[in-house]
Amino acid sequence: MHELAVVYNYYANYFSSNQSGPCCRRRVCRDGIHRAIEREGAGARAAWLEPWRLVADGFRVLAGRLVRRGYGTVSWRSILHRPRAVCVVPRRRITIVRHMKATQGIVAFLDILGYQNFIDNNSVEMAVDILTKVFTGLKEASLSDYKNKWAKSGSPARRRFEDVIIQTLSDSIIIHLSTPQEAVSVDDWMTMLQTVRMIHRRLFDNGFPSRGTVASGQYFFRDGFLVGRPFMDSYRLTQSLEFASVVLMPEASTRIKQDFKRQDFNLGSFAGGVDFLAPLKQNREQKLFCLCPLRKSEIGTEVCRDIAGLVHRSFWHHKKDVPADVDAKINNTIKFWRYWICRNE
Repeated sequence: MHELAVVYNYYANYFSSNQSGPCCRRRVCRDGIHRAIEREGAGARAAWLEPWRLVADGFRVLAGRLVRRGYGTVSWRSILHRPRAVCVVPRRRITIVRHMKATQGIVAFLDILGYQNFIDNNSVEMAVDILTKVFTGLKEASLSDYKNKWAKSGSPARRRFEDVIIQTLSDSIIIHLSTPQEAVSVDDWMTMLQTVRMIHRRLFDNGFPSRGTVASGQYFFRDGFLVGRPFMDSYRLTQSLEFASVVLMPEASTRIKQDFKRQDFNLGSFAGGVDFLAPLKQNREQKLFCLCPLRKSEIGTEVCRDIAGLVHRSFWHHKKDVPADVDAKINNTIKFWRYWICRNE
């Protein structure tokens, strides 16, 4: 068991306090080893074949000693399995990052369609270049796209764009905006919806058609951790959409209408969205508030005269293959865009 003693001595050097000497560290290691072997009994040989189980046991012994020395609550589970705590371990010192606090806000999840096919026919470097282009100048483009009283010079909404956080992971884009107040302001709703619409449109123009969902509610965010039911709900609904659009969760749709009415703002004046019978998987349909990436100023122009060609080019761009099971998404997207044009002409 000499090798295991060396492993424990390594951990002890990291987790022991400055006041503890080499003898103390070796004693901690031996305690962990002996406890593990006593637990295994006749199966000590099997335990040797799974040394990380012994390391985990030794860690629990060390964590208990740290707690008694006043370092706070430390556990293997809280560090590796619970998102609410992080353990930063420099040499001979341990620091605990306090629990994350819950926040209210608006969140969105976007899924790029055909991303794997794009990578197969192109390269990851090309995808990075496209996404960099999409996110460059996003704030200015969002403000100029929908000019209204909420976006005038000096409006608080212009500053709120700085608070929108965007994270990407492969073919997924996560967007969230913290809104601590009980009633979400019109400025915050419009900031989030415009940001999502602009990302959706820029992705589309660059050959990355996408689908997504906007939700609201309580979530946790700190130091790279991002957890909460709104993200789970957004992901589930996004995966069931059978067209390239961004929709609002039914709860978020109800909330935005209440918030707008409370602040004497008419949601109908927001041309970027419309209630639509959204197509879902398994031949289901649901009436949802859907965001369209088209601009009202583009109605009647060359852009809207060939909706089918515009949608097909985005799905086929970058040498992507379009299998037969994607045809339904293409046709449903064309149908929704034409429906939005009819409601805004």
